[in-house]
Amino acid sequence: RSSRAVRRIRGAARKLPAITLDSTDEREQLADAVHAMVERANQNVRDVLRPTIEATLDEVGLRGKLAGKDIELIYRDTGGPNPGQTKTLVQELIVKDKVDYLGGFVFTPNAFAVAPLIQQSQTPTVIFNAATSAITDKSELFVRTSYTLWQVTVPMAQWAAKNNIKKVVTAVTDYGPGIDAETAFKSEFAKQGGAVVESIRMPIATTDFSPF
Repeated sequence: RSSRAVRRIRGAARKLPAITLDSTDEREQLADAVHAMVERANQNVRDVLRPTIEATLDEVGLRGKLAGKDIELIYRDTGGPNPGQTKTLVQELIVKDKVDYLGGFVFTPNAFAVAPLIQQSQTPTVIFNAATSAITDKSELFVRTSYTLWQVTVPMAQWAAKNNIKKVVTAVTDYGPGIDAETAFKSEFAKQGGAVVESIRMPIATTDFSPF
């Protein structure tokens, strides 16, 4: 799939004005930079959630007890987009730890995977980050406090049109959020009179971006 995506990118690039990276070193530097940004973003999200949760509970006076009952926070790390592992962890939290509420879910596949468990157990669940629009349709027990891909992608298409950009190639990760963003951009860009001349979907595990 990686080689197919590369061929599509190269074909699409011929349809548009392009900025060319002439040397192998430049391409490798770009690949390293993109990979580092993705890894750092994922780690930053995980690092910031725990202190933010605890600071918020302190601010509203909910650390310790609520209505005479102890409040206990239990943390689990899924390690990224890992629906199987996430489902196992959530099932343990519901059945073994008997949690009253769940929160988190940085990645869309993880949220989709646990929806049947949430629905069956009737456990209220707060989505902190996962942004695919359809997540909240999977259970009425889901509530999202972040955003959807449409909210951040539609303005990008509007900006492109206003800046006289007429033709675009989209390249997204081939899973829920990427496809959601692609759909949002194409829909709005077409309304603005623009054309998406190629839509590329890259495997989620892609780490070598040098051919791009």
